[in-house]
Amino acid sequence: MTIFDVITLLGGVAFFLFGMSTMGTGLKSLAGNRMERILWSLSSMPIKGLLLGTVVTAVIQSSSAATIMTISFVNAGMMKLAQTITVILGAEIGTTATGWILSLSSAHGDSGWTRLISSSTFVPLVALAGIILILFVRQQRKKHLGSILLGFALLMTGMSIMSGAVEPLKSDPGFTGILTLFSNPILGLLAGLVLGAVVQSCSAGVGIVQAVSVTGVLAYSTCLPLIMGINLGACSPVLLSMIGATKNGRRVAACYVSTTGVSIILVLLVYYVLRAFGLLSFMDGTANMLGIAALNTLTRMGASLVMTPFHKQIEKLCYRLIRYSPSEDADSEYLDKLTDSALRYPRTAVNLSLAAVQKMAELAQEAVLDAIGLFHVFDKDIAERVAQREALLDKYEDKLGDYMMRIMGGDSVPDLEWELDKALSSISDLERLGDHAMNVMELAVEMQDKHISFSEEAKEELKYFTEAVNEVTTIACTSFIKEDEKEALKVEPLEEVIDIMCDELKLRHVARLQSGQCTIAVGFVFNDLLTNCERVADHCSNLGICTLKSLNPQYMPHEYSSSVEASATFTEHFLNFTEKYVSNL
Repeated sequence: MTIFDVITLLGGVAFFLFGMSTMGTGLKSLAGNRMERILWSLSSMPIKGLLLGTVVTAVIQSSSAATIMTISFVNAGMMKLAQTITVILGAEIGTTATGWILSLSSAHGDSGWTRLISSSTFVPLVALAGIILILFVRQQRKKHLGSILLGFALLMTGMSIMSGAVEPLKSDPGFTGILTLFSNPILGLLAGLVLGAVVQSCSAGVGIVQAVSVTGVLAYSTCLPLIMGINLGACSPVLLSMIGATKNGRRVAACYVSTTGVSIILVLLVYYVLRAFGLLSFMDGTANMLGIAALNTLTRMGASLVMTPFHKQIEKLCYRLIRYSPSEDADSEYLDKLTDSALRYPRTAVNLSLAAVQKMAELAQEAVLDAIGLFHVFDKDIAERVAQREALLDKYEDKLGDYMMRIMGGDSVPDLEWELDKALSSISDLERLGDHAMNVMELAVEMQDKHISFSEEAKEELKYFTEAVNEVTTIACTSFIKEDEKEALKVEPLEEVIDIMCDELKLRHVARLQSGQCTIAVGFVFNDLLTNCERVADHCSNLGICTLKSLNPQYMPHEYSSSVEASATFTEHFLNFTEKYVSNL
């Protein structure tokens, strides 16, 4: 084999891998979001999950992409680990479809219909159709179709170049000797493992074996351990994805790797047991492209069908491999779900973002209520929890703001853009609630450290005032999470009542200072507490308006705020809250 043959072979590999990548990208762009919705809705039963994983992977030409989808759904809580197991087993079958496509390159003919369907004829036609769609058609979906066709043509061209480069080697004793070494199962498995890890794709690895088969020196018995090794080596990207992944994401990845490992053990065990009894003698025959595709599909299909009834046991194995650590912060787990891989599927990324914003609202509510509660019963542990919540809210705002902007900068999701706008406009208010909760907590700590306290009159006033602030926080955050219009309508009138109470309490505070009933030190704390609580109510008002506007998107923010204040509902709630709180001051 000359240096020119090596260059030709490497060029063929380059065409082959680039064609596979181009075709896969086009398929995912054309059908990715649709496949994502199908995966979400139809994976409730094991047999459905198996068939679904097979079909989806065969369509998008990537078992890793199917696995990433399932990881995203598990992270979002939309799928259980048990559901993903059968989908992954189906993906093991679906990924073999590429081998059947590649076997078309072995079709040749000299006349009639045989020549028409030969690769030398239809591949150039497919490439021509693909480049026309990419260059001369404006519709994005047709451009994606063009990418699929062009990728297919490059794939087949690469296969043809590789086959042509290695074909002269069938008479090379040195090359034949190397392939003979692979007839040793252990060496064949290791060689496949290295090949799969290098190309990081089962389909690509098996395709290279198919290309080498044109030399006529590969037996099926040699191909089997090679294919099994390739399957295991191609798990390397999934293993790398476990770094920095969430607990459930690591479990899905562990499921993918463990099912691959178990399937290899099952196939090789059955094969060598049957060989020991003198069966499967046809495996010593010369392998060809079509036969290798069939061998790959049958072994994977057999292993997946055998393992499907044991999906619950596989689930238990994954829980044992990736154990739950009680020290994990369940609150920050929502941030871990905002992964780059999920951005490939906009709908999933949006759902993950909205879930994180809802968790942010829960954290903000908890922080405010805990902080205000410290003025009634001080607890050092609760004070520390407020500080933790505030720091976590800062992280949420930074991560969510960047993540949602990246979603909006990618593929458009028209029916969810309004949800993204709502989320983006609210995270700042939620973060500010955490800041004011932190300020209130620090005031409580200051009073504790300086051993100062409010007068009985001030305590009685603060009792009703803080109750009102707690209620507006609870109503605003709960209605925001549940998108409850009826409750959200109560926020603005209660915020107005809190403003009135705040002004009144400040006047009474000045009077106590003038009469000597209150010291300057206590007065500063009292005034700062009122100011921070008033700011809390303001941000709750923004959340309430945001919720109402999201449910009635035809209104502009300022116009809608005015219409709320002018409504009979506003007046009714305002009078009720005035009677409940102001009259008791």
